[in-house]
Amino acid sequence: SGTTNPSVVLGAGASAGTFSSTTGLTLNATTGAITLASSTPGTYTVTNTVTGACGSSATTTVTITAAPVASFSYGTAATYCVSGTTNPSVVLGAGASAGTFSSTTGLTINATTGAITLASSTPGTYTVTNTVAAANGCAAVTATSTVTITAAPVAAFTYPATTICAGQTATVTPTLGAGATAGTFTSTTGLTINATTGVISPSTSTAGTYTVTNTIAAANGCAAVTATATVTINALPATPTVTVSYPAPGTALLTSSVAPAGTTYQWYLGGTTPIPGATGQTYTANGATAPGSYTVRFTNTATGCQSAASAPATVTASAKPLAGASLRLFPNPTTDGKLTLQLSGYTNAVQLTVFDALGRVVLTKQVAAGQTETQLDLSGQATGVYLMRATSNGGTDIRRIVRE
Repeated sequence: SGTTNPSVVLGAGASAGTFSSTTGLTLNATTGAITLASSTPGTYTVTNTVTGACGSSATTTVTITAAPVASFSYGTAATYCVSGTTNPSVVLGAGASAGTFSSTTGLTINATTGAITLASSTPGTYTVTNTVAAANGCAAVTATSTVTITAAPVAAFTYPATTICAGQTATVTPTLGAGATAGTFTSTTGLTINATTGVISPSTSTAGTYTVTNTIAAANGCAAVTATATVTINALPATPTVTVSYPAPGTALLTSSVAPAGTTYQWYLGGTTPIPGATGQTYTANGATAPGSYTVRFTNTATGCQSAASAPATVTASAKPLAGASLRLFPNPTTDGKLTLQLSGYTNAVQLTVFDALGRVVLTKQVAAGQTETQLDLSGQATGVYLMRATSNGGTDIRRIVRE
């Protein structure tokens, strides 16, 4: 591959005759000049023959060396995992030789053999250079090859430590560890889990303790990895039942079934509004809270899981109406919220109280003794069903109002 073709240097008193050699060497017979590019590497004997009366011949040896080749690779894929157990080695190209191998910081490489140490290399893509030094009349040559070191996959994950109750509508999402990725999530029968995201649906899962596995498939030269986490779906307490009795005028006594060991009671008005302090087996409804729909739930003190609500117990009146008295309320339903109340048979003052569907007082009014008619104004209230309670010292009467 030299750029300057060799020419003859004649000895003292010598003259050029006819130059010849063996096949493979491109030689000018007149001058003895050698054409390197078309010659075959090898060692040749060149003869200079001078003819005539005093003819003679002489020989000399010349060696044509092959141009060095530096090409190499690290295999067809050239992608390796930092956690791999077999370190990549150099595959030299045809006729190539190993010179000095080098790359950028982060790749641990043997300068003599080009072998890479995966465990101490930093993930990334690197260009490796093989430099074959100048020798035997040939200039230095270089060749490059690209190799990629991938990070080892991480599958670690956890689920929140918060209580998970069977039947809850809120889903539970895993938290991936540092550098981790989601692969395929699996568990045993009974746990409803999204295989792609690992999200658990307690609403359709069966109570129990489960082991969830995150499997990341083999890829980019890395073997498959797995990680596990444990999650517990807590069972709900049994659903309570409620009975209602009226021990005295103006009073309704609600009694729950007995709570299982380790659980507490909570009473509700209207199904969703907890009654402050109503945490015993019984609840007495009187005064402003008497009319309405009551339920009770059990709560497991260890897990925080709450039972389904009991069947509603509806209290429409806590005392019998006054004998001989009557109420007439119109128009009912009312479109504008304004009603007329006609009373008869009430000899004493009457206390009027109107409750919404949750048992909240929305209107109170006093009707004087002997007054036979009064107006109720619910125009500022939302549409819905209301209860009006009329209480006197002789009893209580209830009327249902529909605000359209």
